[in-house]
Amino acid sequence: MIGEQRRQALDDLEVSLSDPAELAAFAAARAVFGARPYGTPLGGTPTSLKAITPGDVQAYHRNYWTPRDATLILTGDITPEQGFALALPAAIDAGVG
Repeated sequence: MIGEQRRQALDDLEVSLSDPAELAAFAAARAVFGARPYGTPLGGTPTSLKAITPGDVQAYHRNYWTPRDATLILTGDITPEQGFALALPAAIDAGVG
């Protein structure tokens, strides 16, 4: 699966780099900001995209997609007290409460 996503991202980047305006924007950002985040394409570079491994994706998911980083939104005919009563057991089970 990561191979298909990588091919798609590389194709998108190739299309962007074939547009003179996009290429100029990438070059200007690199000239102004260097290798810092604002100086690199948001979708990555050919080198960075080719270097990503399944382990990198799994580590990112494990570290950043956690219940502690989630937002629970309840809507409808419910009081705050009812919402807390519904949400608290799940939060405790997830180690957040």
